[in-house]
Amino acid sequence: MTNREFVVWLIGFLELCEPVAIDRKMLFIIKNHLNLVIAVEKELGEINQQIYNEVTRLLDQKQEGVELFNWLKNLLSHLLK
Repeated sequence: MTNREFVVWLIGFLELCEPVAIDRKMLFIIKNHLNLVIAVEKELGEINQQIYNEVTRLLDQKQEGVELFNWLKNLLSHLLK
């Protein structure tokens, strides 16, 4: 999966999740898809790196919820126009 393909996948994923809070299972799904990008492209793009950092932080702190959903929607909002 490329950086661009991840962004397209994530936009669709968020559309399906709305308005459900993102739980730990969903966080792992997002992180696994980001790991696919790393495997293919060897690095993450700027936005994807921000997403990876935030997802990792939430997993480490055992957090979940609507906050991440809203943060992701805001981060990707310019791509949805």
